[in-house]
Amino acid sequence: MRFKLTRKQTILCLIILVSCLVTITGVYIAYYVKSKIDNMIIPDPSTIDATDEDRAQKDRAGKEDRRSNQKGAESFYVLVMGLDYRPGHQSMLTDSLVVMHVVPMESMIKLLSIGILK
Repeated sequence: MRFKLTRKQTILCLIILVSCLVTITGVYIAYYVKSKIDNMIIPDPSTIDATDEDRAQKDRAGKEDRRSNQKGAESFYVLVMGLDYRPGHQSMLTDSLVVMHVVPMESMIKLLSIGILK
């Protein structure tokens, strides 16, 4: 016995397949972006023009200094809001939202931009 799909069932199956592919792609992109954000480190300005050996030595010394100077310095979050005013509105409008996670012990800042639909 052979099973035959109607045109409506075929279209529905294709829509489900495309939806699954788009969802999987979106999850992969979100994971990729999150892993890149987790690995972002702000470089020490004194090491930008140094040789590799000098940079490594300063980096080791800098990490020890930061750890001793920032003992007890904890990470914190900051909400950055981009605001806009348009004539005809009673209040400020939010253009963008960015959550900033500052980790002083690691010399790291992580950013998460939250899109605003208009």
